[in-house]
This record gives sequence, structure tokens and C-alpha cells, in this order.
Amino acid sequence: MTDLAFNINSLKVRMKLSEMDKVLPSFKVEMNITISHPTGEFTYSANDLWFECCNWDVFTERIASITDKDDAIILNSMSEEFILKLSVNDISIMIKEMSFYGFPTQLNHTRGITRDDFGIMKNAFLDFDRWWQNDVTPSRE
Repeated sequence: MTDLAFNINSLKVRMKLSEMDKVLPSFKVEMNITISHPTGEFTYSANDLWFECCNWDVFTERIASITDKDDAIILNSMSEEFILKLSVNDISIMIKEMSFYGFPTQLNHTRGITRDDFGIMKNAFLDFDRWWQNDVTPSRE
């Protein structure tokens, strides 16, 4: 699967593969995040987040075997505009962007999660097609 999506209560995340680079094994995604709150929602959209394949591999290997006793695992984009920190009990998302006028904008979201929530996220990451391991370029439907 070339898309990754999960929806846990007030948090919706979707990553859609948009480009691949075989020279520096990496890939670009379009990302949409919606965080609902009592009076509305925060929405983040980006069309140029790059991830190194080796970092993605480390993250997915760790997510497959993480336990209650383990520290949180971290996945970040190459430019560190997006950082996901995940444990069995918590999720933290940090987004940093520069405005058109050069002012930094940052959003931090941290919340507790249930084992079911963790399972949903874990499956979403493990189901994401790691095309670089097979040297096969996925179709982007």
C-alpha cells in the first residue's frame, strides 16, 4: 500500500506517496493531519515531506517489537519539519514550518493512546509498502 492512514478519536493522519528517489533511497509524501478539539480542529497539510528509507526501516522494525518497557520511537522527516514520537501509551507529533514572511510556526500535539489505538497505528506503518526493499517501484493509484 502506498498510502498510510489512521484515525484514532480526535487525530487523523494520512500520508500519500508522491515521489521516490533511488539515489538517496528516500520518498516524498503529501501529508494531512487533523486534530479535533472541543471548539473545532487544527489542520496541517504539506506536499513535500521527505523520509529516508533507512530511517523508515528502523522505525518500522522498532514499532513491530515495541513493548510497554521500551522508550518511545521516533520518525522524522529529513528536514525535521515533521517529528512523530510514539510509545505504546503516547503519541506526540511536532510540526515546524516557516511562514511566507520567515516567521516560525510550530504545532505540538501529545496525547495518551490505548493499546487498540497503538495497534491501528502499528498496522498502518507496517502495511505501508517498502518498495526499496524489493527494488520495485510501486504504482501510485
